[in-house]
Amino acid sequence: MNNLLKLLLLLLLFNNVAFAVEKTEQNQSLVSQSDDSDFDDFDDNFNDDEKQLVKVYDPLESYNRSMTKFNDKLYENIFFPISDTYKKILPQWSRRCVSNFYDNLYYPVSGVNNLLQLKFKNFFTETMRFLVNSTFGVFGLFDIAKDEFDLDPRVEDFGQTLGHYGMGPGFHFVLPILGQSNIRDVFGRAVDMATDPTWYIDSEFMDEIAITLGIKTLGYINYSSLLSDEYRSLRDNAIDFYIMQRNRNSRTYTCLY
Repeated sequence: MNNLLKLLLLLLLFNNVAFAVEKTEQNQSLVSQSDDSDFDDFDDNFNDDEKQLVKVYDPLESYNRSMTKFNDKLYENIFFPISDTYKKILPQWSRRCVSNFYDNLYYPVSGVNNLLQLKFKNFFTETMRFLVNSTFGVFGLFDIAKDEFDLDPRVEDFGQTLGHYGMGPGFHFVLPILGQSNIRDVFGRAVDMATDPTWYIDSEFMDEIAITLGIKTLGYINYSSLLSDEYRSLRDNAIDFYIMQRNRNSRTYTCLY
């Protein structure tokens, strides 16, 4: 029950991700394929044939575009100035250590979802990574498992688990602050809270909320300090930044932020 209340409070804090939003004029079953120009700034990891196959169900495009602009203003006016200052204070190697610590903290989520997908080898790899990095890597600050033992991460979440068992992504949806997503992954995020250790701080309820939000915010600022330059470069060179982000998300099932 506590986790449910915290989720509701977070949703309120993050601008109440409501569905009382503008619908596009045409509530089509599939967004028609974008012009070739929409893919000019698309990730170069995909060839031309793959780029042409990208189709995203986007009945809330009006809202999604507005929220993308809102997020961009929020990043530029609040998060990036903070992360730029943070970047000046801490050198890149130390920020990488913080990022490694957060990645290591994600093990329960990733481990459970590897098991749910019956990926036992990946579960073993993730478990070994957690044990090695938590001990020899000083609580996960250093990725010894990868650097010394060639154990690459096998990250999974509940949205990917649902996809593994055949559930489609549903329509595209842009979250306040968190960015590009889809309905399946929004639901997946809520379920992943059950295995996220930062939700189990032993304290008073409101203190627990504040501590969890503090942990999440620090991770967000650290992550932004490592990727803000890449984000700005993609945005400044994109013909249609929203389309580019949406298509990247449909391929990777993740968002830049």
